[in-house]
Amino acid sequence: MISTPSSRFAVFDHLFKFKQLTTLCYITSSEYQLNCLLKEVKQLPLLLHLVLGGKAINCNTLYELSVDLSGVSSLETFGLTHKAQFKGPGVLKMIGRIQFWSGTLKRLTFSGAIVHSVGVVALICNALSSLEKLEALCLSYTDLDSGTVMNIVDKYDRYPWLKFLDFTGCQQTTNSRNFIKRKSAEFPNLLIKM
Repeated sequence: MISTPSSRFAVFDHLFKFKQLTTLCYITSSEYQLNCLLKEVKQLPLLLHLVLGGKAINCNTLYELSVDLSGVSSLETFGLTHKAQFKGPGVLKMIGRIQFWSGTLKRLTFSGAIVHSVGVVALICNALSSLEKLEALCLSYTDLDSGTVMNIVDKYDRYPWLKFLDFTGCQQTTNSRNFIKRKSAEFPNLLIKM
């Protein structure tokens, strides 16, 4: 594990020589340094756990968030600007803090084995109720079963600001398709993609 404080930028210059690195804690007040790290972190093939933080990382400007639950690495953060992508089982902690972006987040995308990541569906539904700027929730090509899909749609009255739900590739049954059709007619301002 290497911890790199912002005052030691020289460490960052040589960081990618540490090919055996599995955990990296990177605290910086420079958004430029952070962006450089995120672009080049693929040079660390064994990295499993990445923790980011710093005063310049303004969580109040995030508008698009992607969460990949199928990876082997985890990423924790105090907030990234504009867009962020998180990969791996460790993102559960981050999902629990999603309300930090309630004032700006417009698009939320999940992929991978959602159902098998304990508590994820409940966290998604709880987060939706506070994300009043959110316009699109994308859960396409995940392992959501038809019952869970119907449950999320059935609770739409709790988050009426949503405009788009994407369940493409998720499990479907005749019952769930008919249910979605009824709900689509009931909520004309909501586009549901299956």
